[in-house]
Amino acid sequence: MSDLGRRLRVAATATVAVLLLAGTLVGSDVWFPVGPFRMFATAARTTGRVTAAELTGVTADGRTLAVRPGEVGLRRAELEGRLPQLRAEPALLGELVGTYERLWVEAPRLVELRIDVRTRAVVDRRLQASEDVRTVARWTR
Repeated sequence: MSDLGRRLRVAATATVAVLLLAGTLVGSDVWFPVGPFRMFATAARTTGRVTAAELTGVTADGRTLAVRPGEVGLRRAELEGRLPQLRAEPALLGELVGTYERLWVEAPRLVELRIDVRTRAVVDRRLQASEDVRTVARWTR
């Protein structure tokens, strides 16, 4: 092993260590991959409410079907992260319908797409049966 190679490896290791320390002490999650990863660093409350957004499509004959975010080119976190924008501009759901129809040619044509937010209570880490479902954005053809 050459002296130069050893010095480069030590310098690279020290740089990464400093970045990780800085990310942990003053960084935020947007500093990925050297941020503090707060979402994994704390425990969830054992009693509270769990909220999840979901896409619901309606076909021309009135059938409703669950549309997974991946079926419109999104991940679930992206859907939930864009909720404020989609609430403010429900016409953007029409773009998701266009993506759905391009990706799933054989699927029934959607005349409506809505975002439903489902909220369920958790008591002592047990999911309760009752739930509240609210439609927060709707696009119709």
